[in-house]
Amino acid sequence: MRKFWGILLCAALPAAFLVSPSGAVPTGDSCTASGSGTAYTLVITIPGSAPQQGGFAVGASGTTIKTIRSTDAPGSSSAKSLPAGTSLALLLQQPALPGSVTVSVATGTAVKSFSVDAANPAQTAFIDRFTCVVSPSTAATASGAFTAVNKTTYNAKGGTWRELVTVPAAGLLSATQQVTSNQINAAKPLVESSKVTVKSGGTYTLTLSLTGAGRTALKVSGSTKIRLAITFAPKNGKHTTQMVELMLKR
Repeated sequence: MRKFWGILLCAALPAAFLVSPSGAVPTGDSCTASGSGTAYTLVITIPGSAPQQGGFAVGASGTTIKTIRSTDAPGSSSAKSLPAGTSLALLLQQPALPGSVTVSVATGTAVKSFSVDAANPAQTAFIDRFTCVVSPSTAATASGAFTAVNKTTYNAKGGTWRELVTVPAAGLLSATQQVTSNQINAAKPLVESSKVTVKSGGTYTLTLSLTGAGRTALKVSGSTKIRLAITFAPKNGKHTTQMVELMLKR
């Protein structure tokens, strides 16, 4: 029997969702998962022979799915009338085509595998279930590789410089000027150390502020050159450090 969700305020969402037994229409979908703790990424592969699919309900034994979203397939989440063993669904704005759909989920506790139910394109029934096992090797060897721009942008309002860095995952991004001291004088850094906590892969800004010595040097010469050690420590992996030389000028 069709189970109605009730009246929804947003017309983009379906008005009802009929829960069908898993395996009613084999899709041939497969899934891989990576992550740890309470943050995971599921990559669902849809073969060319699969029927169109309007969304995915996700669950995990012993915990609940707190949030669900996709980075490449726009949609909305729903917790209404889901198959047993799932706790949140991603309902796509457009049916998924053959290829892959990347889904990010947050859980209540760490998990080893997920149950995923595919929905038909009309979002009126769940048509097949498959398992998504979390790869322990992926979580243990998260890449620390990153890309830093060898040029800064001056922010006149704040009197600071911005250094853009692109990282692959969540972790801690930091920068410290490398200074050279001799036996007589201890060199003073020209910029303060900077750090940013990142929650996912993407491009982030390290803000560079002058120290007293830096302001003096810049006032005398109009520009100053620094050697910066930029380090990215992924949440689940080994840290990586790069040295960049930057020219600071207003």
